[in-house]
Amino acid sequence: MWGDKVKHGSAAIHHLILDLLACGMVEPTDHPQTVALREAVGTAAGLLDHDISQAGATIICTANESVTVDPSQLTQVLLNLIQNSISH
Repeated sequence: MWGDKVKHGSAAIHHLILDLLACGMVEPTDHPQTVALREAVGTAAGLLDHDISQAGATIICTANESVTVDPSQLTQVLLNLIQNSISH
């Protein structure tokens, strides 16, 4: 049961990220780069490792897609999403 909730939650976050990027919620940048979503999630999760452990959460990303964005902006979006997910 818990595993299903985690899988569903990570899938929802994955789709939300793609939707946010598709809707142009992230400001354009002069130097976009192609970034693997899995690596970006890993970076954000690494920065929040202590908070994730304290919450007893596990971050799983099965995305194989890449996006062309400013890496720091994508990291900020992911940090916000993960922080909101583990605090609620």
